[in-house]
Amino acid sequence: MARSSPLFLFVLAVVFLGEEVSLWGVLGILMVVLGVYMIHLKGLSAGELLKPLKSLRGRASQFALLTALCTSIYSLVDKLGVTTVAPLAYAFWLDVFVVAFLTPAVLWRRGWAVVAAEGKGNALQVVVSGFLMRFGYVLVLAAMALAQVSYILSVRQLSVVIGVALGVGLLGERYGGVRLLGSITIFIGVVILGAAA
Repeated sequence: MARSSPLFLFVLAVVFLGEEVSLWGVLGILMVVLGVYMIHLKGLSAGELLKPLKSLRGRASQFALLTALCTSIYSLVDKLGVTTVAPLAYAFWLDVFVVAFLTPAVLWRRGWAVVAAEGKGNALQVVVSGFLMRFGYVLVLAAMALAQVSYILSVRQLSVVIGVALGVGLLGERYGGVRLLGSITIFIGVVILGAAA
């Protein structure tokens, strides 16, 4: 459910940003969302197809849907940001504010000793993972500056395809056939979006 954000963002971007999305773009977004939905299925029977929708009664699924909505909202804000200033400048100032607000909270909850020990014991991992996260985010911002945000968030769902391939191929996770079909559906949706952009 948390990966349904492209659908929310599509609606929000059209309503609040006036984004124009072609019929092919709508089809691509719907294919991506359908593929993500399929990846979570254990089979293609009627009961299995409805199981995720029935799970919306549960607290976990409701929070997942709320997470998808929040992801859509912050992606909308990011799009507004990169249309106002350059993506690198936007990312820099965003990081300044995040550090200014989160550092006191982390120090208050964990204390300086824990933070220092983490930095000392895992400095290389912290630096490399931090760099890769921020670099990836800047690439997404640069893409948002060039294309419709509803397309970009849908294309980001390719990470799900990579995760499925690793899970089924390396970890031997079950339900490979349904997940493969969902991954192919996502991939086709992304190809359609590429043609629509």
